[in-house]
Amino acid sequence: MNPAAPDDVEGAIGDVYHGAEPLDPALADRFPFVVTVPTWGELMPEDRRRVVSGDDRVDADAVRRLVDECRSTLASTQSDTREPVVRWAVAIVDHLGHADIALSPRRARMLVDSTLAVHAARSVLGGGPDSGGIDVSAEVALRCGLPQTVGEKPPSPAVVVAAHRQAWGIAMLADDDPRRWIFEEPDRLARVKLGVALGVDEPELAQLVTQALEAERGESGRVAVATAMFLALRDSHKLRPSVWGTLATLASRSVTPREEKVRVAPGPLMEAWRDISSYLSCDHDLYEHDGRRARIERGYLLGGFPALWESESWHSGLKRLTAALDLLEVAT
Repeated sequence: MNPAAPDDVEGAIGDVYHGAEPLDPALADRFPFVVTVPTWGELMPEDRRRVVSGDDRVDADAVRRLVDECRSTLASTQSDTREPVVRWAVAIVDHLGHADIALSPRRARMLVDSTLAVHAARSVLGGGPDSGGIDVSAEVALRCGLPQTVGEKPPSPAVVVAAHRQAWGIAMLADDDPRRWIFEEPDRLARVKLGVALGVDEPELAQLVTQALEAERGESGRVAVATAMFLALRDSHKLRPSVWGTLATLASRSVTPREEKVRVAPGPLMEAWRDISSYLSCDHDLYEHDGRRARIERGYLLGGFPALWESESWHSGLKRLTAALDLLEVAT
């Protein structure tokens, strides 16, 4: 199916198919597979010749035999093969949801059937069960089974594959494995706290920290959670230098004292500065009572000016910082 042309055709990247219209989302969700048709430039010379000449002959009897063999292989699928696929389908809905790729319950059920069908076909075409694991079949079914592929902005393959690998990792864990509890927690920052409480090893904790940063949509959110994680983990955990470097760089906005002169012209940024100054002066008594927490919040607000608050809301940023500090029990 050719992708629909975007509204802004002149600014489109890549090939544009005039006349193609996007499918209704509910209709697109009824197709088990979405086939990506290659463009002329993606075809090999021999394929181009066959397209132009109309050389589309196939051995119909051989195709029928393959279809019958696939059906037989699929019908003999054992429950122990289906169960991890079911677990994966449950997990992939949540993981893709975090990336703003929403899947319906119908699509989740469809992915289970599609994965088993793909696995049967790969087994037949590959000459037996050694053609690859069921996880590979699940990835193929997922990448070829997302209804969002027919939209104006198809999902990033890298995002889809990363979500698949994380979801499959969860599917392979035992019900009583502590790591399952971590990955079933939807809040990425709460996963960090849970990982610390369960005593996961440092490489896995570093991965949780990185994922918590990636989950934040704006720079102010990343600075907020980095500040909270840096203060919560710095005295008791040895993470990879690259992870510590990222945390330290982001948290430095909040925890590094500095003197800076900024010229601000009248406008939204000036209003933001006045609001921040008023907020800090009104809460002077609170700051005197809770010195460390107050210094963190003050450093976050002042350290984010003007770069963060020029394009983001300082109210939302402060709320995120407060929530992160509370969750990780920093300065309480």
